[in-house]
Amino acid sequence: MAKGVKTGGRKKGTPNRVTSTVKDNVLAVFDKIGGVAAMATWAQENPTDFYRIYARMLPAEPKPEDDPEENKATPVKVEVAVVDARKPDADA
Repeated sequence: MAKGVKTGGRKKGTPNRVTSTVKDNVLAVFDKIGGVAAMATWAQENPTDFYRIYARMLPAEPKPEDDPEENKATPVKVEVAVVDARKPDADA
């Protein structure tokens, strides 16, 4: 079959019903077992496991596009003023 030819199925952007149902069920159980307060207690007792879960939920680093010139960061000019707090202000 040729690449890019659609053969049916869900339209792009249509949520998967099974995934949606599983998420709803997990949220319902989460509420039933104590919600955020219970999770906070568990996280204090299991910090490594909690941080492992937390890290998986962070968004992935964006992947650079094909054109590296297009993805260069725009330089930002930053000015820093150094004030010596030990010397009295001459204008005061």
